[in-house]
Amino acid sequence: TAKGTNNLAVWDNLAHQAAQFQVLLQGSYFWFLGGIYADHLLLPIFLVSTAGLLTLVCGVREYRRYRAAALFLLTMLAAIYVLSAFTLSGLETTHLLIMLPLPQLVVAAFVALLGRSLARLAGRAAVRGNVRRALRAAALALPILALIVPPVAADLRVDRDYHQALAATGGKSSFSASIYDLAIFLDRFDYTRPYALDWGMKYNVELLTHGRVQPQEIYGQSTDLPPDFDATLDRLFQDPNAVFLAHRVTGDGVPAAYPGRVEELQRLAAAENKNVVVLKVIYESGGAPLFYVYSVRDRR
Repeated sequence: TAKGTNNLAVWDNLAHQAAQFQVLLQGSYFWFLGGIYADHLLLPIFLVSTAGLLTLVCGVREYRRYRAAALFLLTMLAAIYVLSAFTLSGLETTHLLIMLPLPQLVVAAFVALLGRSLARLAGRAAVRGNVRRALRAAALALPILALIVPPVAADLRVDRDYHQALAATGGKSSFSASIYDLAIFLDRFDYTRPYALDWGMKYNVELLTHGRVQPQEIYGQSTDLPPDFDATLDRLFQDPNAVFLAHRVTGDGVPAAYPGRVEELQRLAAAENKNVVVLKVIYESGGAPLFYVYSVRDRR
């Protein structure tokens, strides 16, 4: 694919997506909020619940009526996982989001059936009625306390850490709050139709300016330069008010999905005896440049 995925490398892709499934359950995908935090409990609990659920619906007679529902959940998860190894673009964690909330439903189903089984065993205890009821209640609560409460608590901790990181950093890369500064600059100076040389700016800026600024995406949809890119730039060079938007070219977490556009802008401008002038640099909260606003002017 354009992002370098070889769809014939099935086993490697499945292994890669298995790692992405772990990221999905851990919640460790959101580096762009300012850090990486993870719930390390849900994946092992899901695996235990999968094995336990299959054991109960296949081995306990009265639970066999749930077998079809359990197999449906697990088959859907397996099908999505296998199909995620084949793509038109790249192998991403986001391609597995369609799984949610199936893993959590598997855990919930196992907890429910396990609680019933433990409560039945507790009900057979040779003790008085009140004590028996207390034992049954404790048996029902035990799987919840062991398999539900810990990952929920871990998820809440992860949520808290992400919010704290976001408050401190304002987000990273293309997900930075610096997009507000870019929108304000373009709106203030009436650059209503800037030309975006990369993704991630058009719709954000349109939203933040209530449609007053409408960036035009001219980068194409492939990592290679589109065949009409030079012709488009040549036409836009005739407009002295044209401005161009781009991400930084180098640095950590470089967000440019379509590299080479800025270099081609500079090359074509030089060939036409023009200079590429930086009108504005928008910085991340940490001080790294993120967005550039360029214009092209005749050399004097």
